[in-house]
Amino acid sequence: MLTTASNGAGGSFRAPFEERNGYRTSGRKTLDLRLSREFKAGGRRRVVALAEGFNMFNWTNYTGFSNIKYRVASSSYDATTNKVTINLTEDVAFRRASAASNTIFGPRDMQIGFKFLW
Repeated sequence: MLTTASNGAGGSFRAPFEERNGYRTSGRKTLDLRLSREFKAGGRRRVVALAEGFNMFNWTNYTGFSNIKYRVASSSYDATTNKVTINLTEDVAFRRASAASNTIFGPRDMQIGFKFLW
């Protein structure tokens, strides 16, 4: 991945004729659910039973996308006019998902638990 812009000073990597934030990817979506129930176990003692589900609808959440929109197809330099001509071609893989999360926004996951409070 590049760490500087074309002039070496950092800044925006977008082409000057592209609007800022013009291309968005799909957002992340997940539905987490927790059910719990408390039972008395005599005196001040209690038992809490709980069930949790993460990403209940098992949506795929992409975390990596191709961010290269243009590639240099050809270039030429005219020494008499000191002019450079660069022809660009659009990359067909632009904004294509390249990685899906397998951690915090990963596939459906469920767990059950019990707590004993005294």
